[in-house]
Amino acid sequence: YISINEITGIIPCSVGKLLQLNSFYVSNNQLTGSIPTTIALLKNLMYFRLFTNYLTGTLPSVIGLLTKLKKLSIGTNLFSRTIPSSLGLLE
Repeated sequence: YISINEITGIIPCSVGKLLQLNSFYVSNNQLTGSIPTTIALLKNLMYFRLFTNYLTGTLPSVIGLLTKLKKLSIGTNLFSRTIPSSLGLLE
């Protein structure tokens, strides 16, 4: 958990190397840029909380590949309004 720490910068592509990661909490920071597509490598990810940052772009469709994902919190960012249809693959 690194929420509420005024962390700046981007979410690096290397986040995809954290293969055993099951929770990613970076809410209430000052992160910018887009969500890297390497998150598709996080097959054990269950909780992905990115709300209240300055993230932009579209949600990557690879989020639909995260079959263990239980909670996706992305509100209060600057994402475009397009929601990938792959989110419908999640339970």
